[in-house]
Amino acid sequence: MPQASLNPTLDVFRQALYFFDESQLKRFIRIGLGLVWEPEGEVPLVSQLQILAADWLCQFDFVSEAMRQEIARRCTDCLKQFADDLERVEDHKYPVFKLFIADYRWVSCTFRAQHYDMMDGEEVDELPQSAAVTYFVCDLTASYLRTCVRMTRIKRGMEAHGQDGGKTA
Repeated sequence: MPQASLNPTLDVFRQALYFFDESQLKRFIRIGLGLVWEPEGEVPLVSQLQILAADWLCQFDFVSEAMRQEIARRCTDCLKQFADDLERVEDHKYPVFKLFIADYRWVSCTFRAQHYDMMDGEEVDELPQSAAVTYFVCDLTASYLRTCVRMTRIKRGMEAHGQDGGKTA
């Protein structure tokens, strides 16, 4: 597993995200994950993955804050399985995990047989038509690995300048 991912603080992890602003992230952590905002607290791997998925969803105007929370909740078991797989990585052979939205409506992910219908709030076993026309796909494995690289750079910068931004001796 990439070294930077091991127990990052929430503050470092927040700085590595793409789309969430701080207030959105605080609400997601409090409401979506049921956790307390502690900038110096460690972020468990499953929570990192939930936040990364929700961060990706932030770029879509048709996905509300409540929908992001619901999608993260519905994908939690799959993300736990992905986290377990990540913790067992050897020789940089990372498992693939994808989250996708089909036709602006149905959401699913790796390890999940059903699709969540964002319009009706229901689970469906198969899409109403044989195939969707439009897909938005997040390769959460790539997102996670890129976030680890960003966290490493952030940590190096913090160490070089001290936690308070001043130069170290």
